Amino acid sequence: MIASRKYETIDLLKLRSQVTNLEWNSWLTRCLKDNDVEGLKKTRYGLQCGMDKLVKDKMSDEKLVIWFIRLMRSTELTMKKILVKLYPSPHDDPTHKAFHSKEAAALKRKRDAEFEIFLRETSF
Repeated sequence: MIASRKYETIDLLKLRSQVTNLEWNSWLTRCLKDNDVEGLKKTRYGLQCGMDKLVKDKMSDEKLVIWFIRLMRSTELTMKKILVKLYPSPHDDPTHKAFHSKEAAALKRKRDAEFEIFLRETSF
């Protein structure tokens, strides 16, 4: 029995051969500008499915694994930047007078909780 997947699998070998770093970064910038959380979720999950397939087929090598980790990390950093835009906090600026306020701490906890939900929902 094959488990159903939330999102479509991304072919990492095809992605690596057809997408340049500039194109990947411009896509991440577009996601950040448009607050495209759903696009990040689909991509992050699809990347994990693709890597799982490569590992099962014994087609992964060290360079591919490092490249995969960089892609995953870049999606996480983009999500964090989106959350900073959605939930601005005085903690983002240490010189702000409300840096140590309870409201700022509550906003930071909310942002961290949203990020944890993102990681949980996109884990393979």
